[in-house]
Amino acid sequence: MIILYLLPEKLVKYENKILELQKENIKTYFEKILFPTLEGNEKIKKLTLSDKVFSGIINIENGLRSGLISQIAPIWYSFTKTTHASLGPRIGKFIEKMIMDNIYGKGYTHYKLKDFFKEMNINIQSNSKIDYIIKRENEVIFAELRTSEHTGGKTGQESLMDKFVIILDNLSNEETIKKFKNNEIHEIKLIIGILYNENKELLNKDNYSTGRHNSLINYFVEDRHIGGKIKKLLSKGYTIKYENEFLNNYSEDLLRTALSTHRSILLKNDDILIEISILWGKEFINLLTNGKLDMDLEVGDDLWLFFTLTINEIKLKEEFGYNTFEYMIKYIESKKLDKKLLSGIIATGDQFIANPEKK
Repeated sequence: MIILYLLPEKLVKYENKILELQKENIKTYFEKILFPTLEGNEKIKKLTLSDKVFSGIINIENGLRSGLISQIAPIWYSFTKTTHASLGPRIGKFIEKMIMDNIYGKGYTHYKLKDFFKEMNINIQSNSKIDYIIKRENEVIFAELRTSEHTGGKTGQESLMDKFVIILDNLSNEETIKKFKNNEIHEIKLIIGILYNENKELLNKDNYSTGRHNSLINYFVEDRHIGGKIKKLLSKGYTIKYENEFLNNYSEDLLRTALSTHRSILLKNDDILIEISILWGKEFINLLTNGKLDMDLEVGDDLWLFFTLTINEIKLKEEFGYNTFEYMIKYIESKKLDKKLLSGIIATGDQFIANPEKK
């Protein structure tokens, strides 16, 4: 990981996209978390009173604990917590960019809705950013991504729909529709993508959580969310597809059935088709990348090694001035082990690293 950080960007750029994205992610980790910790930045080490009570570090500060562990516990706990808390957002951004680099069509990521609409000469007031906007021939896709079906509670699920509410509200305006037509856009897709289930498996029809899905549908059909905007569109002449026919009347029950059964709703008028969908796992990836991205790739650097072993070695080095390897060397030297024996141990280790299958 450290070698990857030190490598000049031109050595990884264009050669291995996964490696490039890994380097981009660890750069901010090193510069915002690791280096400040090693430099003794008190902000990184500082803990709230709640943290101290929860972790028991308050006992050390109050003099109720002493010894070796008490010396390293505060920095160990703080650094580990900060490191691991940053992993979730980093993985999320890594996935977003990995998909973005394989987008089929003209793609934008974390793009302000008002900036996109401005390109089509449509004025909206929202500063909201959306995860993906993709233009392809006669269609535009607006997509929001969640890495896991269990991330975020009520607020998280509602935030998935905020931007879609804004878009649908504008699509009830005849002038907006006319400008979409002028830009040769006749199909609009609003997509909620969810990649993994609670067991860390790519989500599909056989392993999703019924409870989570129904909870999302409940927010979906509320009047203050997408359900209310669908009602408004129907009052403006749109029709909605229930089973095999398009109707002009709103029914919450039929809407729930469509979302539960097909995870998709179709609306149309004479000029435009609107599709609102919930896509799982590879469905979402394949729609955005046209099947170009394989999520089972085995490429890139082994960052797991750093986040499981190396951070502990860094904490030991910071607190005591030596890590486990350096301590072992000192121990071996202090015992004056036979140099030939020592060389043999090192050679065996090197052989195992080179050929781990041969024991």
